[in-house]
Amino acid sequence: MQAASFLRYFNASYLCFYDSTYTGKDFDSLFWKLEQNGMNFWLERFRIGLIISFRSTYRSGYSFQLVRPAPVLPLLPAQAAATIERYYSNSSKEEMKKKFRESVTQHIR
Repeated sequence: MQAASFLRYFNASYLCFYDSTYTGKDFDSLFWKLEQNGMNFWLERFRIGLIISFRSTYRSGYSFQLVRPAPVLPLLPAQAAATIERYYSNSSKEEMKKKFRESVTQHIR
């Protein structure tokens, strides 16, 4: 079960982002805001799709809008097996953590 959920995550991932000022129409200001807070960098880097949650002006409650679809990666059985093996490898986890820390440091500078 854990392997299946990891493969699903590996195949296509989405982040849901709440914006209190977005009304569902002004994409330019939304993308500017994502660029300013660095979120766009991480979405590109990790190939994550984006869903925006906002207060709807047409009806009460919240609305959700798909802004950036996640790229669906082709997943062959050999790739899946290698990915799972790499995921469970301790040295690989340490390497991923190191690369993540380096990328965060570079982005902050």
